[in-house]
Amino acid sequence: MGRDKALLRLDGRTLLARSRDILERAGADRVFISGRPEEEDGIADLLPHAGPPGGLYSVLAHLRRKEGLDGSPLLLIPVDMPYLEVEAVARLPQALGGAAAARYQDEVFPCVFRATAALHAHLREIFEEAPELGGKRSMKALLAWTEAVTVAKNGLPDTMFMNVNQPGEWEAVPGGE
Repeated sequence: MGRDKALLRLDGRTLLARSRDILERAGADRVFISGRPEEEDGIADLLPHAGPPGGLYSVLAHLRRKEGLDGSPLLLIPVDMPYLEVEAVARLPQALGGAAAARYQDEVFPCVFRATAALHAHLREIFEEAPELGGKRSMKALLAWTEAVTVAKNGLPDTMFMNVNQPGEWEAVPGGE
């Protein structure tokens, strides 16, 4: 993108503020922000540039140290999904049931994982092997490893799951600044 996507503005708010709001309105008790220790409930990345799996690992390590890993659901959303709405995020914990993770059919994000010692240990193990992204260190691989429940979109538009990675994509977002 060439600039910090979290600070892009949509309808006058940063994508980071919008994401926090979506999570809170979806029922999140707290919102952790991976890779942004300067933010309220921000957490430093243990493995910088390790993508979303590295961010999840950092959050799990933080929780393990501070509160313990009790199986609570952790909703994960990236900031670069400008069409994502509360409804899509709120459905995931409800669909989780006794599963270790849940995601929408044919999508990676948003997703939800249970904060467990097993997931933390698995992430620690795969990052000790090698810190590079891809393979076992991808979100798709983590969702497969946890045997994530697949949730039907049930009328949610595909645009809701789009992310923006290029300046041209961002310029096409209505309300994007």
